[in-house]
Amino acid sequence: MAGLDLSLLGLGEVDLGAGQDAVGDVGDVVMTEDSVDSPPQAIERQPAAYPAKARAKGITGYVVLRLRVGSDGAVQDVQVQEATPPGVFEETAVTSVRGWRFEPATYEGRPVTVSVTQTVRFELSG
Repeated sequence: MAGLDLSLLGLGEVDLGAGQDAVGDVGDVVMTEDSVDSPPQAIERQPAAYPAKARAKGITGYVVLRLRVGSDGAVQDVQVQEATPPGVFEETAVTSVRGWRFEPATYEGRPVTVSVTQTVRFELSG
């Protein structure tokens, strides 16, 4: 590869602007539970309504959800990751979790947006 010049012409110094670095504005990054200093803590949870048909048939189960919790503590997005049994509890679990509020996650002392996993269980008590 002798004689090959791989230098990039015309780049010089680049002004990234305040609050940005080479990877962009870190304020828009969605972090994971493992990467924050303090994970979000639920401060307001409304219980999920037990579907009447499932209750009448004695069906129990759970739904695993992936939530994006904003730096303001609001749930911004909910996605179903797993449900047992499928097709029974997903809708009520998603509806319920959308109304939850969290103490936001923090990273280096600042509130940040984070993606977390939450399991909602549906069990009938005696």
